[in-house]
Parts: sequence; C-alpha cells; structure tokens
Amino acid sequence: MSELANVLGKVDLLIRYASYLYYFYISVKLYKAYRNWTVNHHSNAETISFQWFRNVIVGIIACFIIKESFSMLSTILDWNYHEDWWWNLFIIAIIIYVSIKGYSQPQPNHIDFNTDQDTNNHENKTSNTEPKEEAQLEKRLAEYMAQQKPFLNPNLNLDTLSKSVVISSGDLSSVINSSFKLNFNDFVNGYRIEEFKKTLHLPENQNYTLLSVALDCGFNSKSTFNRAFKKNTGMSPKEWTTSTKPI
Repeated sequence: MSELANVLGKVDLLIRYASYLYYFYISVKLYKAYRNWTVNHHSNAETISFQWFRNVIVGIIACFIIKESFSMLSTILDWNYHEDWWWNLFIIAIIIYVSIKGYSQPQPNHIDFNTDQDTNNHENKTSNTEPKEEAQLEKRLAEYMAQQKPFLNPNLNLDTLSKSVVISSGDLSSVINSSFKLNFNDFVNGYRIEEFKKTLHLPENQNYTLLSVALDCGFNSKSTFNRAFKKNTGMSPKEWTTSTKPI
C-alpha cells in the first residue's frame, strides 16, 4: 500500500509540474501575441502595454523556482518552518505588486483584442492584395499622412486611420508591414518624429520644452517620445537637438 501511495505521489508531482509549465507557456504566448497586437493597432501603446502583467509572469516563475529550491533545501538540510518561510514572503510581495500595478494601470474604455481573428484577417488581406493595388494604397496612405497629418492625434489607431483613408484595416496593416517594413506603432511615430524635427526650431517654439513640442506632435508621454526617438534616430532628443541647433 505504501509503495502504491509513493507511486501515486510521484505521478501527482509530475502532473503538477507539467501543468505549471503548460500554463506558464500559455501565459507567455498570450502576452507576446497581445504585445504584437498593440504595436500593430495603436500608435501610443504604452498605456495598454500591460508590462506589469509580464512582470507578474516573471515573478510567478521566479517564485515557483524559489519555492521548489527551498523545498529541496528543506528536505536535504531538514529545516523547520521558521527556517523555510521565505518563499511565502515572496508570494506576498507578488500579490501586493499585482494589486498596486493592476489598479494603477491607466486603461482605455475598451480593448478589442482577438488574436485569432486579427491573424486570420491579416493573412487573408495580404494574400488578396495585388502588387499594383498595394502600390496604389501605399501612395494614397503616404499622401494622406503628409497632407492631413492624422498622427497629431495621440489616440490614433489602426481602425481610426483605416476609416479616414478609406482602406480596410487588413489592407492598411498589410501595406504598412510589407511596403513600409514597419509595424503600425513605428510607422505613425516616424511621422511624429519628423514633425518634431521640422517644428522644434521654429521661432514660435523657442520658449517651449522638448516635451511640449513632442506632445503637440502626437506623443502622449515623455517616456514614449524618448523611446521612439532613440529607436528612430539612434540619439536621444536632447542629443539630436544639440547637434542640429542653429548657430
């Protein structure tokens, strides 16, 4: 009977570890899909990035490793409870972090995230768009961006732009990805950065800060602006400003 209980205990442990690994994998996969969706649908994705959720996943995995490590050390060193309680403190820290970050995370009214539907629509639109038609859509989009400057709207997203330029969201995403070789977020921020460069040294902007001009160009926060500018130019906004400042 004891031998059977021992076998069942090992099977239970194996199933538990397998379930841990499975749900960790699903969580990471879902988060990566969501992150990919945000940069392909939103021009300012920081407020809906859910980076705290990524940190929670990492924290839970770390907590699991610490817990199991303490369990092994407890068995080997024959620790009592007072010597083996640290992993419980770590779990409490994770719970507090989730509560604070989840509550303080600013969110829009609605997030229409559907990975399967979005992937299928994108694949269908890409396969149905002929090269000649795609070139026409690329020209129409570029002209609209230059003339109407929709990127000045900090809440611009893929659906809003597709309706304004009269291109389906699937075709619009395909054109941006294949013709411009960018995701939606980088595509829009590229125009914002060029607008910033053109307007920064204008006489009417001499009394404004870099951030103030950046906000007028469509960025919604300092961190988003700095990150996008560095990615686009290889320099920080301050470095670029210093190097291009009129003598």
